[in-house]
Amino acid sequence: MGNVFHVNLIKNGLIWLVLCLVGGGSILFIAQQWRIQVEQDDQQTQIRLTAVTAQLAEAHRGMAHHWADRYREFVDKGMVGEERRIDWIERVTRVGSSVIGFRYEIAPQRQLAGAGGFNIMASRMTLWMNVPHEGRLLDILRNIGQEPSALVHLQGCVIERIEERRHGLTVKCEMDWMTLRSAIKPP
Repeated sequence: MGNVFHVNLIKNGLIWLVLCLVGGGSILFIAQQWRIQVEQDDQQTQIRLTAVTAQLAEAHRGMAHHWADRYREFVDKGMVGEERRIDWIERVTRVGSSVIGFRYEIAPQRQLAGAGGFNIMASRMTLWMNVPHEGRLLDILRNIGQEPSALVHLQGCVIERIEERRHGLTVKCEMDWMTLRSAIKPP
């Protein structure tokens, strides 16, 4: 009976040992498979990240190229740097020379916004004139807006019909003449 007890004790110990080895081996196997899966997922993520980074870099190069071209265009037109008020006055005077009651006023230049090392500067111009009809007003505004040395942004017009004449309008328009100026001061 003492031997049977020892044999059962050894047998139970061996069963527990085998169960622990099988359980531990299973846990190690599952952990190894999980580690392999995580490494594969990590590799796939790295591949996707590399592809997205390359696409982003290409997009940045394209944007930089686009904005560099736009900047060169602005420089060529004279829209970068000090405003060319004399050019604007000559254009407005030339356009308005055939318009009855044409006069204008230009306010001091002011900063509208700043970003990326540049300030957007604007000078508000107010125009007063009498025109025979809306079509003539549109022609005048189109001609003024074609000034290459500034971006001309029409803010609005007040149009009133002239009562003593059957045809004719009195007009007051406000527009901003915008240029870019470097925000970085030379040393």
